[in-house]
Amino acid sequence: MSTTRSGPECFRAKQRPAWSAVCLGALLLVSCETPRTGVALVSVDTLRTFQTMSGWEATAQADQGHTMYPRYRDTLIALAVRDLGLNRLRLEIRSGSEHTRDYFREGRQHRLVGDAYRCARYETLNDNDDPRRIEPSGFRFTELDETIESLVLPFQRALAADNQRLMLTVTYVSFFRQCPRDRRYDHRSAEEYAEFVLATVLHMREKFDLLPQQWEVILEPDNTDDWSGDAIGRAMVAAATRLREHRIPMRFIAPSNTSMLAALRYYDVLRRVPGATAVLGELSYHRYRDVSPSTLQAIGDRSRRDSVRTAMLEHIGSDVDDLFEDVIIGNVSAWSQYVLAFDVHGQADDGGVYYRIDSTDSLRPVVREGARTRFLRQVFRTARLGAVRVGTASDDAAVRALAFRNVDRSIGVAIRARRAAPLHVSGLPAGDYAITFATESVSHGSLPTVRLANHDTLRVGLPAPGVLTIRSIPTRQPNRPTP
Repeated sequence: MSTTRSGPECFRAKQRPAWSAVCLGALLLVSCETPRTGVALVSVDTLRTFQTMSGWEATAQADQGHTMYPRYRDTLIALAVRDLGLNRLRLEIRSGSEHTRDYFREGRQHRLVGDAYRCARYETLNDNDDPRRIEPSGFRFTELDETIESLVLPFQRALAADNQRLMLTVTYVSFFRQCPRDRRYDHRSAEEYAEFVLATVLHMREKFDLLPQQWEVILEPDNTDDWSGDAIGRAMVAAATRLREHRIPMRFIAPSNTSMLAALRYYDVLRRVPGATAVLGELSYHRYRDVSPSTLQAIGDRSRRDSVRTAMLEHIGSDVDDLFEDVIIGNVSAWSQYVLAFDVHGQADDGGVYYRIDSTDSLRPVVREGARTRFLRQVFRTARLGAVRVGTASDDAAVRALAFRNVDRSIGVAIRARRAAPLHVSGLPAGDYAITFATESVSHGSLPTVRLANHDTLRVGLPAPGVLTIRSIPTRQPNRPTP
């Protein structure tokens, strides 16, 4: 293999039969056609900075409606926060919450089943004919309230106990394409949609003293009729205007298509709506369709050109290699596989959950990590909320690295090696470093703490393909006497 050291980061194009390197920056790391067996050289450049991280996300679903949930809730949340490193939740609200019927309660009571229940969740009944006046009796927040009480608030408390804060997104869901066209839907009007947003946020504030930082305009608009890029932009601006009237700051996430290519097209349209770019917090996409290196590069290019954050917020089956690609090439600040947990009833692991609930013994349900979770953990734990990604380089196409500088100034480096590799890591500031790793056979591996002086190279070995994490241990400040 011949290499030219230069390009800061590279990724594997999964659609191609062999490894290839596609790099950001002015220079290039040449592709590797023959496998390496020697030392891989990894360098960290803390002076080169990229995106600021806005969270590792899970959809707020953990089978919390099940009678077993209280038996595993605390264990699950402790693992998600302290072990995996999740710090962001997607709280879903369905369009059918604006109705005089409580579809959620009727479903629980089995008065609505099958397709009737599915579509009732999205059918609306306008609270009144004036979008400027909210009629509280026209909204049913039973499902939202249950999720907040049983999952969101305990999750928030667990983060606070770990000196962290929750990044909370409310996501509007209306999968009307799955339903007959005769169902009523009032949120085609931007003003009526804005009223729904305001009613939901005010309800959360008044009942729970809880305000989301972000609102995801529409989950997968390609699953919902009548939601174009222009409609998303107009709805976003209208909602932001109503929220500002109540002095509620909010950033919006859009367009969240299942297709990465469609997300680009929708974004290019919605950003032309006057006022839209001022309130857009993240350009979001899912990884289900039209996944390609060129599309991912285009998403990253939009991020840099427009100074907008990007986010990959759902893909059942995504793994750590997808995560590296999205962070490096797509420039994402937030990333999510899918839901927090499900009782899987012995089903195969399709990568849709971070944790699988084993309810074989219903009195003692067991929380087990998903097959992909151990590798994701090694990356999630390197970057807390607000961390800034810094530069990395590798001379081996089978070894890639991500590095972050956290708010407390600690440095975290996650190295993905697709072979057992001796690693020489340079560019780390002086200090003490904890080293952990995960392989297919080892979930929580660790090595002795290492102390580095200035300009030292850390030499470490990964015993099998996997992910290795190097994290600096913050220096404790001496206690000062109270004046």
